[in-house]
Amino acid sequence: MAIDFTKNLCEKITLIIAPLSQHININAFGYRKFFPDGTSFEASNNVALTQLIHEKFSNTIIPNYETEVRLVLKEKKRSFFRIGEPDPQDAFLSMLYDFNVWNTLSFYEKNEDCVEAVYFTSTRENDKIISEYFNNLELLDNFSHYFKDKINNMISSQEMKKASFLTISPKIFEEHETCVYPDREPINIMP
Repeated sequence: MAIDFTKNLCEKITLIIAPLSQHININAFGYRKFFPDGTSFEASNNVALTQLIHEKFSNTIIPNYETEVRLVLKEKKRSFFRIGEPDPQDAFLSMLYDFNVWNTLSFYEKNEDCVEAVYFTSTRENDKIISEYFNNLELLDNFSHYFKDKINNMISSQEMKKASFLTISPKIFEEHETCVYPDREPINIMP
């Protein structure tokens, strides 16, 4: 993703979340759209975080995203927390933890042919934010829908697709299709 586009988008996201940030002390806010081909579009209000993710993890399968998307495809909607210390073998979660973007609440939802997610983060030290999340779940869920509408009006799905990169295996969406339509011929996937 071009640096000017990234900065511009981060600034727009910062303006959108400003009212929420006055009520809940979040360190970073982000959005991700997972496409059926395994790519995803990612943006946040934190330029350095967004650039780091793009530099270190573009075209890298991220196991925890695979798990989360797989569950959302089955259940349509799901929330996840990232708390405690990550497994040191998990390069992506360790990078977030080391970057001090942690104690995260994520809302995932299946929409038509993709899965969209928003995440609210604090710092490693601020584990009290978890109570704040619980006390404001409805507000945060409503905000996630508001934000998804805003970003989908700012950037077309085609632009997001153009700026996306491999994040999960496309087999996850294909497996889901086979499960949802058991009478349909299974898809053969060649290695």
